[in-house]
This record gives sequence, C-alpha cells and structure tokens, in this order.
Amino acid sequence: MPNCLTANSLTLLKGLGVNNSRPWYLAHKEAIERELLDPARKLVLDVGQILAPLIPNLVADPRTDRSIYRLYRDTRFSRDKSPYKDWLALTWFLNTSYGRLESPCFYFHLTGYSFLWSVGCYRFCPPVLERWPTFLTNPEKGSRLAQIIERFDAKNLIINEPHLKRLPAGFDKNHPLAKYSRYRGLYTLSAPQKPAPELFTPEAGHYLANIFLLGRDLFDWLAELYLGLEPPQFEPKRGRGRPRGW
Repeated sequence: MPNCLTANSLTLLKGLGVNNSRPWYLAHKEAIERELLDPARKLVLDVGQILAPLIPNLVADPRTDRSIYRLYRDTRFSRDKSPYKDWLALTWFLNTSYGRLESPCFYFHLTGYSFLWSVGCYRFCPPVLERWPTFLTNPEKGSRLAQIIERFDAKNLIINEPHLKRLPAGFDKNHPLAKYSRYRGLYTLSAPQKPAPELFTPEAGHYLANIFLLGRDLFDWLAELYLGLEPPQFEPKRGRGRPRGW
C-alpha cells in the first residue's frame, strides 16, 4: 500500500473529470486503486489512529461506503448522468444508528485541483430534530454553542447557511440563537483551497487530524445531541438528497 497520496493521484482525478466514461475508468482502474484508493485507505487509518483515542465511538473504517465514499455515482435522482465522481471523499463519523450523513463527522474532500474539509453534521436525523430547539434554548448548551461559533468566526471558519426561511412555530424570535432554529444540520466548512503539500507526505494523517481538531468543540457538542437515541425503525434512505461530495 502506498504511503501517501501523490501528484499521480491528482492526475487521475483530473483525468476522471475530463474522461468520465466507463472505458476510461476501466483502462485506469488499477492505477486508481494503487495511486488513489490505497493511499486513501491508509489515510483513513492514520487519521483514525490519532482521533479515536480522543473521541469515543469514532468510526474510521477504510472500506468503501464506510469511511470512503464510492467513486461510482448514483445517477437515479440526478440530472448529471456522469458515471463517476471526479473527487475523493473520506469521512470519520460518530458510530450512531443513523449513518454517516446523519451523524457528526469529520469530512475530507479532494479534487484534482483543490481540497476542503468540514466538521459537523450535514443532516440531523428525526430524533435530533426534535431535540434541537431544546438544546438551543438550554442556557448551558446554548451558551456553549454560541461560544464555539464565536471562536470559529475568529478562526475564519464558515458555518453553513440555514435551511429554513422562517423560524419554526413557537420559537422565540428574540432568542440569541433564534437563527439556528432554522437549521436542519450544522457544520463548519472550509473554502476550497489548493491541496497542501503536507497531504502528499507520510505525515498527511497528522496534518489532517490537526485540521479536524480545530472543529472538535462543535463535534463534541453535536455528539451530545445523539446520546441515548433509539435506533431507527427502518433503514435510512440512500441516494436522494446527498450534497455533492458528501
């Protein structure tokens, strides 16, 4: 297994974007496995080895559809019928019963030209949506969230935009966290940036873990939302409603 991602990894992602077809993919499948997916598996394990002792119940599973998003695109509900993604997406997520999209996570996204990272929860599961207003209005929990967001502002870390145009019925519009009652998921997201040289060294795991720890306070706060939840009574739906890359 290669020690790290390389310039060849980026070249393959660029090529996949330009030649997004099954024949091209099959012709380069061995190189994609060797130069992109094998280093990704090692990166999942390296970051997990650093974060897991700090964060209980963190999943760092180097299998496809666990910590590694598959390159094959689900085109059933998309106008874009390109068969493959031209990016690599990895996630380290809280071990809940609701899957990686509806659980707090650390997320890494690499294209042939840029990378970005995120910490948070893209989409709250239904039981968390029920708890959400209570957490916001709880004096201790609400105050702690406000402080976390204030620190993010000081670090130039961006919080995602609200999902609802209006406040939910009954929520006090004068509450200091009223804006966040309109959220159905909460995460910090970096701006796309040129891939850092550190990502192409054996120390990439340490580099990425240190970046993720900038958002650990938010991860820990969100993890409290999931404490004691009952498992869902049905399998989470797959395919519809996924953001690009997640």
